[in-house]
Amino acid sequence: VVPATALAQGGGPPGNVRMRIGPLFINPTMALSNAGQDTNVFNEAKDAKTDFTVTVSPGTDIWLRFGRTWIQGNISEDLVWFQKFASERSANNSYSVKWTVPLNRVTLTPTWNRLTTRARPGFEIDARAERAEMSYGGTIELRFLSKTSVTLEGKQSKTDFAETAEFLGTNLHDALNRTVTTESASLTHRLTPLTNLA
Repeated sequence: VVPATALAQGGGPPGNVRMRIGPLFINPTMALSNAGQDTNVFNEAKDAKTDFTVTVSPGTDIWLRFGRTWIQGNISEDLVWFQKFASERSANNSYSVKWTVPLNRVTLTPTWNRLTTRARPGFEIDARAERAEMSYGGTIELRFLSKTSVTLEGKQSKTDFAETAEFLGTNLHDALNRTVTTESASLTHRLTPLTNLA
């Protein structure tokens, strides 16, 4: 079992990347994220079903140097296996891309993420409903002074349940499909430590 790699500042890879091919850095990971008895596979109030389940999660972090910029990506998958209830087996896939573009006093960082999964959406909806989630957006960091910067961020995310996804007689595709747009702005100023003022 290998822990996921922490991201380095500036969009570049950390110092412990396992593979390098020219400008391409690759860090594969593998995790056994779940193994044991699920004592209530379908979250039933009566006649609960029990099954043995295992979740294996391979993944890869990728960094590519492109001039002064860095393209960073991640590919991961959760392979969920049940011994008896084959209908609950699934492969949940996740993809993400971030491009860090440092200019003179501006840093642009567009992002894109996609997830296809059958994991339960939450406590209120405990069905393993198939859905796809996609988001894209980015940040613009403006550095006015050596210690002061303004960051503008925008993001749009879309959730799309399968047309056959249902829970307690409700079609989740009709009830919960949605598109959400968010914007934010922040001001950052680094203070001088008091020990440096003496």
